[in-house]
Amino acid sequence: MNAPVAQNAPSIKVGQALMVGRIERSTRKQGRDGVYFLTLVKLPAPDQFSSPSTVEISSGAALGSKGDEIRQLVSVTGYPRTYSTKPSRDYPDGETVYTADIRLTAVE
Repeated sequence: MNAPVAQNAPSIKVGQALMVGRIERSTRKQGRDGVYFLTLVKLPAPDQFSSPSTVEISSGAALGSKGDEIRQLVSVTGYPRTYSTKPSRDYPDGETVYTADIRLTAVE
């Protein structure tokens, strides 16, 4: 599964990425706009000493079955999120943390 990613790669636009990995689990969901799928994909580890990453891809159709290797073009979106921490010795009033939630959606 360590094949070069550039081989037969689709044209990637700004805000898109190519995910290559193995399906760990796929769940069919019912939303207000109809059925969609959430698929957990385990990406290859960069080397033998690192752990593989896992991402979740949302799609309108099933991307495959558990164990299938996939190459999926995704749209990368997200939104900002902030939250306050509990007071601590270093931050008596708490601290505001700024972060982002990222969403990957299959380009179909």
